Amino acid sequence: MKKQLLLCLTLVLGLEINAFAKNSVTISVSRQGSLSEQLKKYDALTSLKVCGALSSEDVKSIARFVTYANGDSPVATGGLMNLDLSQATLSDFNSGLELNRVVKGSASLRTIVLGNTYYVAYQTFYDAPNLKTIEFNGNIGHMDGYLFGNLPMLERVTFRGAVISTGGYEFFRNCPRLKKVEFLSPLINANIGEPIECPLLKGYTVKTPVVKSSADFIATTTDAKILKAYNWAPVFDFFMQWADKSCNERFFSDVVKGITPTMIDLAELLGDTANVNRLQAYIVVNEGEDAGKSKMEILKESAPYVRTGQTAPVFTYASPNDSLLTLTRNFFDLDKVAGQGDELSKIKNLLYWVHDLVRHDGSSSWPNCRYNCIDLYKVCQSEKRGLNCRFMAIMLCEALLAEGIPARYLTCQSKNYDTDSDCHVITVAWSRQLNKWVWVDPTFCAYVTDENGLWLHPGEVRERLRHGQPLVLNSDANWNHESLQTKEEYLEQYMAKNLYLITSNLKSMSEPESKRSNNGFITLIPDGFDYNHGATTTDDAYFWQAPPKELVK
Repeated sequence: MKKQLLLCLTLVLGLEINAFAKNSVTISVSRQGSLSEQLKKYDALTSLKVCGALSSEDVKSIARFVTYANGDSPVATGGLMNLDLSQATLSDFNSGLELNRVVKGSASLRTIVLGNTYYVAYQTFYDAPNLKTIEFNGNIGHMDGYLFGNLPMLERVTFRGAVISTGGYEFFRNCPRLKKVEFLSPLINANIGEPIECPLLKGYTVKTPVVKSSADFIATTTDAKILKAYNWAPVFDFFMQWADKSCNERFFSDVVKGITPTMIDLAELLGDTANVNRLQAYIVVNEGEDAGKSKMEILKESAPYVRTGQTAPVFTYASPNDSLLTLTRNFFDLDKVAGQGDELSKIKNLLYWVHDLVRHDGSSSWPNCRYNCIDLYKVCQSEKRGLNCRFMAIMLCEALLAEGIPARYLTCQSKNYDTDSDCHVITVAWSRQLNKWVWVDPTFCAYVTDENGLWLHPGEVRERLRHGQPLVLNSDANWNHESLQTKEEYLEQYMAKNLYLITSNLKSMSEPESKRSNNGFITLIPDGFDYNHGATTTDDAYFWQAPPKELVK
């Protein structure tokens, strides 16, 4: 009897081992886009290892093996527990986005291992209740902030490769079992803040140099001996590969350009003439005729505007009695927020109110809600998140309209808009007192005047920058109440770059970028500039025209 029982147990164990073996596969991808075909013969997998260069479609094909949770109810039954991409490369922006869709919300994944990854998207590792370990065995080009959150079983995260760039100060949130986060290769540009709601994690373990850190929680390595002792050759090689890919595909080119001077400084410190030359040549190739020029010089060299008497398309502005604007006004009690002072004081009060209402987070994803003031505020509260400059400008525009002040939001871009994805979005309000538009930027709580205190609009600021005329930034302009802005930093460096092209929506209203709005845009460009993204004008008088008379009485 004992022998029979032992035999039965052996047979059962063997079956279980066999079943597990069948559900644990390794697949090599020799041709991008072929993984889906290779996975067709499997109905379910518990462990999957994939090798090779993967496209976004390859990554997408993994999702059907993962179980996802929708509240307490699973919406898929794949059951994949272990995903090993340590010998795979995710070498474009879209494959990073697909990785987010595979991992976020997974109920089955326990372990994840990644190889070289050019982009790790916002909230990729969020809402995965059984995820225990995450390893990055390859190098990372850029990883967003708000990356790890709501992971009740997560214990360890290891970065074995170099990390070139990070975005967004918030990094870890609500990981109650997380004990260790290790960086075993250099951090080039680190903007990583303290973990939030991670009681067991007392700090990050950083065992290699940090070239530049903008956060106090991780210190910059200042000892030249430590920097020189490290083997940087593979890091420079990866950086160049990532940079070339970023520019070719027109994503994160602004990030690359921002970090390239840091890489040059590092190469110079190391006495690495070859990489200094390689990086400087990269700048020349990707900046073309403007290589070596300051942003101010590029702006000053722009062609003038040409007034043509243009009258169409027409700019329109929603009435403060619009139903959605009325909801906004009543919900926030905007009459009280604006106050009883003169018009400029009301504009200023609303500017400060939006700045304080939501936190700016330039690396945050577009919120999953309707783009009106109320819903944007609610999603920030419920998700404890911030908004990028675009949505902050949209909120201020709506608040001004609700108070009967005509307003627009403007997308301000550089001359190299096609490769430089860093733009800035601000708001303009129509002042009846001054009979002109005025600059109001909720991201930085900023407005701009001339030397006599006269408020200016972006077109006037642009011309004053071009001709070296005085400009004054309000003394309390700031970012999230954490750092004050200066005229030199904000206007002469940042906005000098981003005032080359100015785009305005044609319909100013609540939810300006919804199906309801059917909105269009028009871009003010210098004469002769080649811009192929929608309607353009060289007529600055048309672009800065007053709202309809019935709105400005």
